[in-house]
Amino acid sequence: MDLWQRIERLRELACMSTSADKGHGASVAAGSAADFDDLPRVLTSAEAARALRIGVKELRQLIDAGHLPAARLGPRRVIRIAKSAILGVLNGTIPRTS
Repeated sequence: MDLWQRIERLRELACMSTSADKGHGASVAAGSAADFDDLPRVLTSAEAARALRIGVKELRQLIDAGHLPAARLGPRRVIRIAKSAILGVLNGTIPRTS
């Protein structure tokens, strides 16, 4: 399964989670939308990978390919990702560019 197929699967799980929260009876292993409320506004690469349930290496591939907006800061070029970018990928509001 390639990286975008995994992202699409995460989107499906997020949609199913929303349906379950509304009482439609769907059960999902990915957790509810409330899980994302607990995330900080700016995430490290490890936190973002954990939220997306992918590896850090895969997360960096998404960033390097331009599929996930992120900032590299300081002389060490540490990666920081906005919570809104994570939610945008899951909601499909950040389009796939390849």
